[in-house]
Formats: sequence, C-alpha cells, structure tokens
Amino acid sequence: MPHPTAVWNTRFEADIQVRWLQTGAFDAQGIRPVPSRVFLRKLGTLNAVEMKVAESAVARWFEIKN
Repeated sequence: MPHPTAVWNTRFEADIQVRWLQTGAFDAQGIRPVPSRVFLRKLGTLNAVEMKVAESAVARWFEIKN
C-alpha cells in the first residue's frame, strides 16, 4: 500500500505515524502488485494495532464488512 506524503483525508487513508516514514498516510486506493526486485531494503514493520488500521482502510475500499 503506498504511503504518500500528500494527505487528502479520505476514508480510504490509514493515518499511521511511524518513525521510519515521513508524515503522510497509507492509501488503500493505491494497492497494486509490485515486483520483488523493486524492494531494496526493509524500512520497518507495522505492529498489530497499526496493521488493523491499515486493514480497515482496505476493507472500506473493497466494501468488506469487518
């Protein structure tokens, strides 16, 4: 899920502040496949609470009841 620094405050954005990314929001509307060769290094990991916030944004985008 992309993490742009330009935030539009839509219901499909997950506002998760992590120290290893600039201020912004994860955007569920931008989910797309990315080839593994694009990944150069791991920046960090979301904890369970942060992951739930991201999952909720994806569920809203795909209209899944969670």
